Amino acid sequence: NASTRSLAELRPSDARHRFDNPKQQHSPPHSTIGRVVCVCVPVPARTRMESRRFHRRMNPRTMTSYPAMAMLLLWLATSISPPSPFVVQAFSVNNLAVCKIWHAQQQRTTRESVRLHSTATPSSSSLNDDTVATPRPQQQQQQDDDDEPLPDVAFQSIPLITFAGQVEQALKDTYGESNVERVLQMWRMLNADYQYKRSVRHLLDDDDDCNEDTDSDTSHSFRTQVCNSYLPGLPVREFWYDTTTQQDADNDKHDDPFAWATQLRAKFPAIQREFQTFVTAPRIEQEQQGNNIWSGALTADAASYGVGWKTLVLQDRGQWDAVNCQLFPTTAQALRDCGAPTTEVFFASMAPHSEIQPHSDFTNFVLTSHLALDIPTTTDNGKVELRIGDTTRPWVNGHVNVFDTSLMHSAVNEADQTRYILMMRLWHPHLTDTERSALQFLYDVLDDSDNVLAQALVSPYPHQRERALELAAARREFPQLPKRVGRTVGFGGAGGTKKSVSKKKKPKRNKK
Repeated sequence: NASTRSLAELRPSDARHRFDNPKQQHSPPHSTIGRVVCVCVPVPARTRMESRRFHRRMNPRTMTSYPAMAMLLLWLATSISPPSPFVVQAFSVNNLAVCKIWHAQQQRTTRESVRLHSTATPSSSSLNDDTVATPRPQQQQQQDDDDEPLPDVAFQSIPLITFAGQVEQALKDTYGESNVERVLQMWRMLNADYQYKRSVRHLLDDDDDCNEDTDSDTSHSFRTQVCNSYLPGLPVREFWYDTTTQQDADNDKHDDPFAWATQLRAKFPAIQREFQTFVTAPRIEQEQQGNNIWSGALTADAASYGVGWKTLVLQDRGQWDAVNCQLFPTTAQALRDCGAPTTEVFFASMAPHSEIQPHSDFTNFVLTSHLALDIPTTTDNGKVELRIGDTTRPWVNGHVNVFDTSLMHSAVNEADQTRYILMMRLWHPHLTDTERSALQFLYDVLDDSDNVLAQALVSPYPHQRERALELAAARREFPQLPKRVGRTVGFGGAGGTKKSVSKKKKPKRNKK
């Protein structure tokens, strides 16, 4: 009948990670419990009636109803030395409010226990100002001049009694702290609601001489990078690859990270033909066979896309939509065969005479790519184009481009027809394989709706984590597509062509 809840989990930032869900409350691991303090406080007479029904879950927010308990908790929070987070467990026995406090014992092997006062997290509670700080690596102390300095919160370990702290520890145990240091810094800043924002005009001005599409008007420059999920040390460019201009901004690498684009472009006629078969069918038939057909923006952050922007998802954060892949087997197979490092794949439509307002996608460790499927023709004054930073380029049917949507960007369709593209989110080419796996690990944890897999992924027991990783990988497996032997596949024919079978007529009986 008792409940365990971390006071550190009452911050507004944790609502994004669903830490306020009772199913996701975690008591501290056995190894982190240092000592237990029990406090018995008499319940005021005016609340004794309520104490009889006190077996229900107690919300720590309602502790203000018990002034004596609140004062004792506040005194303990300031008197425990060294300062550290704690977990509260409260219940009633014989009209006494019993409060158990677990004091989290932080490990202090090669790290210092330092009281850090960071102004980068104005939404953080004062209870979380005291954390264990990890020493900055030498490569981070000698940061490149092109990068803005990271906030102190990026180098502070998250308390283990919080779910975010358990995720951080699981990343260290699974992949090695030195191998995913940048991912850990990103995760700490995300948990603290820190938004990384900087101007990158000085980084991109060198490319203006060879870029004819750059906007000459710099009074309203879009060359600003805005990230809520910022992984430090990744290069930023407006367009990384564009087959319309034969531009490849990563020629310094021997292995071309965009070789898949050439193979995907070769499949364009078949992909376009399959898509046209679907998009010209009645809407009711599309919805009957598909899953979430042409859904709009689902979050407030995507409001800048407008009501005319709709999507049809094939892959979401590494997991394929088996239903929609059955409708587009040619497209799904082409994406798999070309080896594109996708995390998300979906068709996107843009209504005529609509625009997407300038915005950022708030993530710099994934790039965005478009394969133009059906671009309408315009009049002399009409525009159907995309602007990334200060560079504006039109879509061309059959061509592929790759760009960075952590920069401010916008789009416009002034034609009389709807614009259709195949949109892909890709891992940044400068991520290591281990960092990609760690980021996918975070996707699997945060996207687990029933929370069962998430709890196993952050388990302190290695065998449970290994089993959970296998289950997560199974969820991301490519779906089995229908074969093309003697039957129609894809939209309108997923079940195959049925042979006509003549029914035998039953003999008529003589009526009496």
